[in-house]
Amino acid sequence: MTTRLLKLILTFCLFIQVVSSVAFGQNEKKADSLKALLKIEQHDTSLANTYNQLASLYRYSDPIQHKEFALKAIAISRKANYSHGLANGYNMCGQSFENSGQFENAILYYDSSLTRWKQMGKEEEVAKIDLNIANVYNRTGDYPNAADYAIRSLKLQEKLKNKFGIAVCKLTLGNIYYRQNDISNALKTYEEGYRLNKESNNNQELEAALLGNIGAMFEQLDKHDSALYYFRIALSKFSSNGMKMRLGSTYDNIGDCFKALGNYDSSIYYSRKALILNIELNHPEGVAKAFLSIGNTERDLGNPDSALANYQRGLIIAKQIGIRDVESEFYYGISLSYEKKKQFEPALYNLRRYMNLNDSIHGQAQTEAVEKMRKSYELDKKNKLMLIADTQTKLAIEANRRNTILFLSGSILFFIILVVIFLILRNKQKHNFILKKKNVEISQQKEEITASITYARRIQQSVMPDDRILKKSGVESFILNKPRDIVSGDFYWLAEKEGCTYIAVADCTGHGVPGALVSVIGINMLNKIIEQDGKPSPSQILDRLHVLMIHALNKDVDARDTSDGMDIAMLCIDTTYKKAVFSGAGRPLYYVDQTGFHFVKGDRYSVAGEKKEGDAPFAEIEIPLTNKTTFYLSSDGYVDQFGETTGKKYLSKNFNELLTKVSSLPLNEQAKRIEEEFLNWKGNLEQLDDVLVLGVRV
Repeated sequence: MTTRLLKLILTFCLFIQVVSSVAFGQNEKKADSLKALLKIEQHDTSLANTYNQLASLYRYSDPIQHKEFALKAIAISRKANYSHGLANGYNMCGQSFENSGQFENAILYYDSSLTRWKQMGKEEEVAKIDLNIANVYNRTGDYPNAADYAIRSLKLQEKLKNKFGIAVCKLTLGNIYYRQNDISNALKTYEEGYRLNKESNNNQELEAALLGNIGAMFEQLDKHDSALYYFRIALSKFSSNGMKMRLGSTYDNIGDCFKALGNYDSSIYYSRKALILNIELNHPEGVAKAFLSIGNTERDLGNPDSALANYQRGLIIAKQIGIRDVESEFYYGISLSYEKKKQFEPALYNLRRYMNLNDSIHGQAQTEAVEKMRKSYELDKKNKLMLIADTQTKLAIEANRRNTILFLSGSILFFIILVVIFLILRNKQKHNFILKKKNVEISQQKEEITASITYARRIQQSVMPDDRILKKSGVESFILNKPRDIVSGDFYWLAEKEGCTYIAVADCTGHGVPGALVSVIGINMLNKIIEQDGKPSPSQILDRLHVLMIHALNKDVDARDTSDGMDIAMLCIDTTYKKAVFSGAGRPLYYVDQTGFHFVKGDRYSVAGEKKEGDAPFAEIEIPLTNKTTFYLSSDGYVDQFGETTGKKYLSKNFNELLTKVSSLPLNEQAKRIEEEFLNWKGNLEQLDDVLVLGVRV
């Protein structure tokens, strides 16, 4: 690449940053206006509409707030029996689950929204939800269902003569063609959507999405310069509209283009930008694809070990959320990496897995093609029957001499229709058999994934410290641990050294499998630190953990990147000197003694976050031990949980009052009361995060 071109790229990136900041400011102004309405007393229906508008505003920029506002809209609409608010809220929740890779939950919420809109007779809204469902099925490789729902939406939009709606349908249908490697039809369909959007209201977000996908088609056709041209236009429009999730996929596409052009440094740079942004947005599909792109580039650079590390991290996510086409690409990359390492047995094994999965996806594509042909035929048949009926009316007026010819023609046509109906029924029977077989395979794969994650839980639990350390040191305790998923991103850590008992509670980035991976790294790091010479203070432990985690996660020590890491509260109980020492990274300490309830705030920095090597160490506070001092450490999952009846978070104020109220009880009774309070507050709502509370009494 020439110096001039490099300068142009740098100038373009600077322009994108400036435009992004402007869009962010505009969204914040809209959000502030809507949030101001929340402070004004409103009717429940108006309040639900406000929450739904806020959810829509944060769809592509802040997934957490997007989901929180949608849940509030649902709670208020259900209380008020407000169908319109419920339908909108269910749709918003479906979008949230889709963005986070929880596709089954997304379908459930979309179906609930679809039912409500159908009951209200809102065909335009029905068409939108049909298309949302089509997108989910397309992302999971279920192309027959994807095409079915997309065509339903397209017919409704054509009935309503909505050019913009038809253009959106063209985007989804193009995506279905693209997933089946039908690049020619995909490109043609995207261009039709682009033209229709221009003829309607020229929606900038849709235009950007279509341009980005047109760029992806040129990339598939090895026209990388053209692809980069379209990607950069799309990138500018996504930035100006604050669509962070779309930015992530476009960064990844640009990285792939640079890889194809042999510019590996730029490829890695853009793929890592995509990875960081998708982790920040909790968008697992984007994270998996970024790991795939980085792995492919590392493999081409002759770094098979680094490639394998990225492939394995992404494969776990792809299998977990069910994006089968991406999963097959991981197997292919892993096979080639092992081949470079001259390890032919695992190379062959992964190649077979790639071929089997790829054949399965290809089979589904064929089924979808047959289904599409059948639908086209039925439409053509109806048109022909209408033409024949018109012809028969005209022939009835003519002379009797033509009656015999008409009878023979009708008989022949009837025979043809019978034959065709027979063929259609036979093909449908074959289609149903194939679908049934695929459903069994999908069910088996889900059971395999669940079994793997359950085994991961056993591994995570095996590295957790034994709570007998506390009993041995004479410290009473309780541990309330409620993971959101099978495995947890929260963990506790215990150790004893030279008369000191160390206790920690940590909240890692994310939950589920990604959070659990970070937690295992954190526990191993803490064990390594405590095994070293001397008796470190909590502050020293956190400083060492901070540096080790940055290097373990391949993060630049000087970069202010908070994508990965953990918040942690660290307490050291020194019974020899009758004191306790606390240091916190993003998490506080609560304790109750004879003088009452106390709250000690930790540092604002997280471990592996903004804090640099050479900055001031984590602060610590010394607390004299008196009779019956009870300490509490927790993750933020408890206070961030939304309540079914209020639609609001539990918050620290209520948590402080709860701890004060139960502090005089025996610790096992405290644990029971704290858990009952959490379950009563949550009600039937989904648990949003991992919950961990640890109490000790000295």
